[in-house]
Amino acid sequence: MDEVHKRRINSNLRILVDETRHEPLIYMIQKLDTGNKVIPVTLMTKWKERGGYGWSVEQRNSEFYSEIQRRGPHAFQLLVQSLQRSGHEKLVYLLEPTLSVPEADEEDQPNILRDPGPRDDVESLIVLNFSNLNNGGVNREHNWIHDHFNQPFLYTKPKILLSFRYE
Repeated sequence: MDEVHKRRINSNLRILVDETRHEPLIYMIQKLDTGNKVIPVTLMTKWKERGGYGWSVEQRNSEFYSEIQRRGPHAFQLLVQSLQRSGHEKLVYLLEPTLSVPEADEEDQPNILRDPGPRDDVESLIVLNFSNLNNGGVNREHNWIHDHFNQPFLYTKPKILLSFRYE
């Protein structure tokens, strides 16, 4: 794992440990890590069994975040994807701020392009992610664009990240 990713984990470790729901996260890691390319079977088994051996939630999560940092260059991306798909949006935002949309902004996204005037109710960063959907990978950030504009040409362009900050 890159040093910058380790720093992001370690600087947010208290929140990560306190708010991670271990079982759904481990399930999603196992599902996404096809062929055990990042997490070996023995480590995955260890992560699953810790709850039955008297480990507290804090101990399990602390050890998990320590171990995942030693799993190679693809571990951070696997962690972020697994957190996102297991419902840990707040934690995703801590680790990768550009990949997640704060809840208050998400509710307002459909109106942003229709009403470009001042937005007092938008709290922080809005991410519009245009990407090729041919691989079936639809993520939340660009779903609403497709729903509201239904223009397939938006998805044939290279990936673009547009960030708007409203204050």
